[in-house]
Amino acid sequence: MTRIRTGRLFSEEHPDLYGKWILGHFVKDSDFNTKGFEVKFQTDVKGMKRDPKPVIDSNTITLAVLVDGHVKMNFGDKDRFLKERGDYIWWSPDTPHLFEYL
Repeated sequence: MTRIRTGRLFSEEHPDLYGKWILGHFVKDSDFNTKGFEVKFQTDVKGMKRDPKPVIDSNTITLAVLVDGHVKMNFGDKDRFLKERGDYIWWSPDTPHLFEYL
């Protein structure tokens, strides 16, 4: 059976109930509930920084893909930059990180 669903994220039909998280084990909508994968759509303004925070799930691998703008990430040893659309950074569980929107 083929299923197709369209919509607009964070609209009346698909409200932001989880702090910009779209997919994950905690999402109630069955089309977006999964135990093996989590996706967040994140945007912010230039100069916004987020310091490292405690790891919530020590089994979660993270992949960040740049869609627009520039981001600096620091994992303690050196800065890494996402500068071009499609640049990505992948990191293993339990890896604290700081990011800043440039």
